[in-house]
Amino acid sequence: MTLQEQFLQNHGAPLLIDGRVVLQIDRIPIKRGKLRIEFRGNYSGSGIALKSKNGGLELSDGEWVPLLHIWDEPGLPRVAEHRVDCQDGELRIWNVYKNTQPGGRITTDCWTGNAGMIIEDVGRNVRRYKCSNGTGVFNPQFEFEITWK
Repeated sequence: MTLQEQFLQNHGAPLLIDGRVVLQIDRIPIKRGKLRIEFRGNYSGSGIALKSKNGGLELSDGEWVPLLHIWDEPGLPRVAEHRVDCQDGELRIWNVYKNTQPGGRITTDCWTGNAGMIIEDVGRNVRRYKCSNGTGVFNPQFEFEITWK
């Protein structure tokens, strides 16, 4: 049974896999502040989604968006910083990845197959994420760290 099927069965509740808690989504408690995202390890080709339900994230050109995807790919920065405004007091985070569909079309996906995240609190307002994309077995190789203030 895939993680997706288990999450559906458990209504999105965290799962215990090989002694580790696995989640589909994380929520950082922040109303207004600044985020620093740092990708770790080798380039993964995966990414993260950051969402403010009632607010937004500021892009480098000053535009505010409610949802932002940041990709860990060669040629892109490994560190990103963004101001956030989350009126409901939380920023939602999950991993995203690209899949090649029959016919060659590439889609951005999340929460499919064996996608999941292991989250570790590594300091005050610092979390490390180890993520698995939806293809193949659960294999949390994609790593990033988020610091907020």
